[in-house]
Amino acid sequence: MPDKQQPEALRLADELEEPLYDFLEPTTLEAAAASELRRQHGELETLRTGYAAARLEIESLKAQLHAAK
Repeated sequence: MPDKQQPEALRLADELEEPLYDFLEPTTLEAAAASELRRQHGELETLRTGYAAARLEIESLKAQLHAAK
């Protein structure tokens, strides 16, 4: 990620998927854990975006209410 530190969940997922040495591939458990970390990170980002949008809408409605008084 340019100009921004990679989220910890994605860093851990990458680490889980890296070969342990130059010849060992990640295990099925490691691959599944990495996939789940990425899925949960995506879901969290979606929730954060929705929360931010709702917060902006609330502020806008408060401003309209204040202006109407």
